[in-house]
Amino acid sequence: MITTRTAPTHDAADAATGRGRWRRAATVLATTGALTLGLGVNAATADEVVAGETFSSIVECGSEGLLFAATSTTGQDSFAQIWVWDPTSGEWETDGNWVGASSTAGYHLADLSFGEDYYWVYVSYAQWDGTDWQISGEYVDEYVQYFADGTGGYEYYASDHCLLGGV
Repeated sequence: MITTRTAPTHDAADAATGRGRWRRAATVLATTGALTLGLGVNAATADEVVAGETFSSIVECGSEGLLFAATSTTGQDSFAQIWVWDPTSGEWETDGNWVGASSTAGYHLADLSFGEDYYWVYVSYAQWDGTDWQISGEYVDEYVQYFADGTGGYEYYASDHCLLGGV
């Protein structure tokens, strides 16, 4: 299911100019995922704290779609949701799935369709504080870009752009 809505806290002017809050929050990207895969790809890292829980994300972009993983320090009642800015519609889109953000989270393939273009990505985090859900998030500004290497495998590199759908 694809859900669209206006940006969480980001406006069309920021998206059109490449400026705005998404630049302030570098997320854990190639570091966690690439080290897990043994790829040696490096990207800047940052953490987002929600209700005392520290969250991190990695986002991989390429011809096969958008993969992401989110982790949290304990993983207790911790979830993440991916949002993608669609430059054609001028709206944020999500597949509506909240995925577990444990200390050893696996990758999730976003259930979204992409035309070949560059996209902005936002990750929402939700943490139960014992009374209510606390929600925050961060704009991704570094990605692991991947493409088919022609031998049935993939090559990976750190990028500050998310190119999807035709790499």
